[in-house]
Amino acid sequence: METRRKIVDGGLSLVGKTKLVVHGRTYSNDCTGVVLASYAFGNIDLSLHFPKHSGNGVRRIFYTLDDENLLYRVEYPVAGDVIFWDNTYDANGNGLVDDEFTHVGLVVDVAADGLISYLHHHYRLGPVVEYMNLLLPESDFDETGRRINSALRMRGLGGDIGTNAAQVFKIFGQGWRLPPTIESTPAVPE
Repeated sequence: METRRKIVDGGLSLVGKTKLVVHGRTYSNDCTGVVLASYAFGNIDLSLHFPKHSGNGVRRIFYTLDDENLLYRVEYPVAGDVIFWDNTYDANGNGLVDDEFTHVGLVVDVAADGLISYLHHHYRLGPVVEYMNLLLPESDFDETGRRINSALRMRGLGGDIGTNAAQVFKIFGQGWRLPPTIESTPAVPE
């Protein structure tokens, strides 16, 4: 629980930052960098085994967790879980809905009604917290007008898969179960 809390609290401290520095290491200000930096607050280097895998950072995090049997599908994940999405954009530029491992984020809270708050890198705003509800994937808002599924796939890309976070969701990963691999030092984001 303490490791998950460090990951989540550290990740939340990155909201709005343009430079991601944890334990003296600078992370790229993109979706992979936000997750790697968040996990660094928990002293876990999710990129440690990147050389074993090819592809983008999202794919490498996925296979790092897959190697350790830490991937799972549920409607109620836990804070600290990694979230993977497919088809958030046309990564290969072929106009088809066939783009795996296009985005990654971090679960920061899960409510009893299924509302998942997650941290991710928004392509215009940088690190932000948005929402996903796997119990109501066809709705962007609930009956009170509260957002329950944030837009994650750009409209107009074609295909019939939807555009909100629940509609392009792939799987969760429990990276927080990995052993610490970063020496513990005070972590202060810049």
